[in-house]
Amino acid sequence: MTTVTVRDVAGLGSAVRSARLSQGLSQAELAQAAGVGRQWLVGLETGHKTSPPLDMLLRLLNRIDLEVVLAPGRPARSEPSIPIPVITADAVLARHSQVRHG
Repeated sequence: MTTVTVRDVAGLGSAVRSARLSQGLSQAELAQAAGVGRQWLVGLETGHKTSPPLDMLLRLLNRIDLEVVLAPGRPARSEPSIPIPVITADAVLARHSQVRHG
């Protein structure tokens, strides 16, 4: 299988389904071999399992010979630069003095 970049649960479920089918496994067979419920697997493959427990996910991926590789993601969209004012302690003290004596 080629390397697939997964950025969300739907992509993960699709990759799992593709690997399962390429190995000729039914959902019931894979679920049993990985020690997860078939309905859980259905939810994962359809993208409805939004927070799959890591231990269950790793057991499942191990059973279908997939691995997790963490890599730097693509850079975030560049947003227009918004200047951030610098506030010094002296400025805060001066403002505080003005308010008290003002």
